[in-house]
Amino acid sequence: MLLAAVCLHAQVPKEAKSVQDFEKVFYRNTPHGKVPEAICIGKEANPLEGGLIDIKQFELQTLRDGKTTQFIAKSPQCTIDVKKEYATSPGPIQGFSATTNFYIQGVGFLCTKSNSLLIISNQIETTIHKSALKGSLPLGMRTNAAGEIVKIYADEFRLFYQSNLATYIGHVRVVDPRMTLTCELLTTHFATNGSIENSVAERSVVLTQTNGSRATGDRAIYTVVGTNETVELIGNAHWVDDRHDATANSFFYDGAIDELKANERVKVRYSNSTRRAPRGTNDFSEMLANAATIANATRKYTSAQNIVGQGDVIMTNHFDHSYAHGKRATYSDTNGIVELTGKPYLKTENGEVSGDVLSVDRTNNIFHARGHAEAKWINKEKPSLGKQRAEQKVFVSSRDLDYTTNEAVFSGDVHGYMLNGNVRTGDLFSENLVLEFGISNRLSRAVAKENVRAMRTVGERHDSLGCDSLTLRREVSTGFLRDITGVGNCRFEGTNSVPKPQLRVVTSPEFVARFLYNTNKIDDVIADGGVTAWQFTATQTNEVRGKTMFYFTRPVERLEVLGNPEAHTQKF
Repeated sequence: MLLAAVCLHAQVPKEAKSVQDFEKVFYRNTPHGKVPEAICIGKEANPLEGGLIDIKQFELQTLRDGKTTQFIAKSPQCTIDVKKEYATSPGPIQGFSATTNFYIQGVGFLCTKSNSLLIISNQIETTIHKSALKGSLPLGMRTNAAGEIVKIYADEFRLFYQSNLATYIGHVRVVDPRMTLTCELLTTHFATNGSIENSVAERSVVLTQTNGSRATGDRAIYTVVGTNETVELIGNAHWVDDRHDATANSFFYDGAIDELKANERVKVRYSNSTRRAPRGTNDFSEMLANAATIANATRKYTSAQNIVGQGDVIMTNHFDHSYAHGKRATYSDTNGIVELTGKPYLKTENGEVSGDVLSVDRTNNIFHARGHAEAKWINKEKPSLGKQRAEQKVFVSSRDLDYTTNEAVFSGDVHGYMLNGNVRTGDLFSENLVLEFGISNRLSRAVAKENVRAMRTVGERHDSLGCDSLTLRREVSTGFLRDITGVGNCRFEGTNSVPKPQLRVVTSPEFVARFLYNTNKIDDVIADGGVTAWQFTATQTNEVRGKTMFYFTRPVERLEVLGNPEAHTQKF
């Protein structure tokens, strides 16, 4: 930084025409007197017309404490204009620290005193030993490892040495053992001790790391505060590695914790699995959010990365076309699970799921809902037996939901019902419910346990059924019921007001109801293990008891009781 000042005062005495082995010492005033500041050396110094001085084999040495060499600058030839106070040369120039931890070279330079400016105009190459830096360069490059260096290449270099501002211009390339930065303009502010305070890269900024990650943007700001380094990438920011592809208005990287923050219009794309081969080119998901944080962004300390999206978060799976929404989303590379909170819901081609917390394993499409879980499945059946069937929808709410391949498990305060078109076929209540799905995600089997209650209302008729366990099987190909099995404390109640009010009650340890193959109407019912049936009307009560009861709907409706049967009426 003292190059201009020293050069412009390194005059050949007016009375001399030529000086061989030129040497001049420059001093600065201190409270202790004059202290040597620099030494200017030339093999030969010759006066030229117009007040110019030509120095051959120019060398400048700056001194620390008046004794120790701090920096050395060399050029084969240097021309000094004493009146206009500048030094210039079309030839090469090189400068380096005494300990050779900093080195710069180029071709062609101009140094002016009036605006404290040094310009090296071509073929810039800077070498910095990182152990000499207070900070380093972007994206976690700081290290005290001996021998590691940073290289900076550019078309032109400008140094405003009074303000400690250095600028690299044109095809700028910063090469570090861990990354490469390219841009068209790099501006660096130095502290008084020579360490980097901040750097600003502009115009087509690209950061490429050896671990495969790559970041681009309109502008990058690198700042050192204490021992911590940060990088802010602003304008059309884009970051990509072997697992993720992220865009945002800006990125902010904190080197102390290896964390990347994306702000505004964030989109993160990631593979649906890191533990298996892709199932196709569309086997990936995307996260849209107002803001996102990527932990272990450069994987300096660990290979696992966590992504947290905040704000209005939308997640789409391009393989199965599922869609999720929430206020916060957390994804972990460790287990491949995405967790959504803030009134989250998940929508697929066949239904929707919501809850207080949703977690989705994107590897195998397993998901869980915790707290106020609600699910809806839509069965769009194909025409059966020449008839167009209405769309069926299954609705279930519970405390928790666990969905694995073709199976949904509901736990706690379960309530489910089905709609055939717009007709509600009944309601089911229990503590636990397992739904099994067959081809095309069609419901094939349902098992309800603990405090099971099923209810149905058709016109003026209301039926209810309670038991310990209830199993329903459904023919997937047609969508019709096959059978229903109840076990443990079974109790059926049926009421109707037409043609006259009556109540029918049947109790048994277990029963099986079978349905006609082409309708959802009962064909027959078998109740076993000790059966009691009552029929209550306004005027009389009928009771039947036995070990086994058969109920048939064809060819006519009839009831048969076996095993020591007894019948009691008002008359006999």
